[in-house]
Amino acid sequence: MYGSFGNGQRACVGRPFAWQESILAIALILKHFNIEFVDPSYDLRIQETLTMKPGGFKIRVRPRQHLGIALNVNVKQSEKIPEKLKQQVKTENLRPMSILFGGNSGSCQTFADILV
Repeated sequence: MYGSFGNGQRACVGRPFAWQESILAIALILKHFNIEFVDPSYDLRIQETLTMKPGGFKIRVRPRQHLGIALNVNVKQSEKIPEKLKQQVKTENLRPMSILFGGNSGSCQTFADILV
């Protein structure tokens, strides 16, 4: 990736933006999908064409389960937690607990809402 943006005084000013966009894209993929190797015993083989890449590397991608909550963070609070996700818990002898969250992407709040 560095070669395509150049170096020194004439380096592309868009490199930080491209890195940020690629990190966000990878984060969204990891947030919404379970990723696993097709062949768990895969050993890295470098394949060189115009760029370097892992030769024969294959992955299996599956949507994460129960993401209906996280995919739409603008839903009313009463609609966020489906009944099928709630479990009956005996509440006697339990002490109060605070669940705090931070972040601006909505996933922390969604996870906190699931815990509540």
